[in-house]
Amino acid sequence: MTVDPTIAIRVDHLSKQYKLGGSQEPYHTLRDAIVNSLKAPMKVFHKTPPTEGFWALKEVSFEVEQGEVVGIIGRNGAGSQRDRGN
Repeated sequence: MTVDPTIAIRVDHLSKQYKLGGSQEPYHTLRDAIVNSLKAPMKVFHKTPPTEGFWALKEVSFEVEQGEVVGIIGRNGAGSQRDRGN
């Protein structure tokens, strides 16, 4: 990839998938994994059913040149205050 000094932001192949339904996996440490496997050794082989998901973004690419203004519009049509770089 060549560097273009006029490009301030370059995004290539950005994707974001949201999972719907199911339970959220908690964060486990190595100690948790060992203790849980000793408590219920057969549960290690139990797989949770896949959750349904949808792609909010899939393979989006764009460039923003220096001096250009970019707005992010949410699903309700309003811009997001927290995304401003002020």
